Order: sequence, then structure tokens, then C-alpha cells
Amino acid sequence: MLKKTCPACQTTFECHVDNIFQCQCYDVPLNAYQKEQIERQYNDCLCASCLNNINKQPLTKLPKQ
Repeated sequence: MLKKTCPACQTTFECHVDNIFQCQCYDVPLNAYQKEQIERQYNDCLCASCLNNINKQPLTKLPKQ
């Protein structure tokens, strides 16, 4: 488990890179386009709250860095 800071909102969260099934991002459904856009804008994991917000947005919008 790693403590990380979300690059989108600066919230601290736990990343379970060693066990993805326990990770906070595991249950957030994102399509391939959303994942690609996240990878383009951010250089690290986002918190579940930001990922959920991205999932709810139109495909052309992502939170600004």
C-alpha cells in the first residue's frame, strides 16, 4: 500500500498497487477513452472521487490539472 496525493484535487489516498482488488480505483468503471485522457493529463493515480467525477462527465471534458 502506498500513500499518494491525487494530482487533480490534492487529496491523500491509499493506493494498493500490490493488490488491485483492494485499491480504491478498482470499482470505478472507466472506458478506454477516459483512461487515455487521464493518462495524457496526469502522471499518477487519481483518487476515487476524481475518477467517479470523470466517469460522470461528458467524454470531451476532464478536470483541469
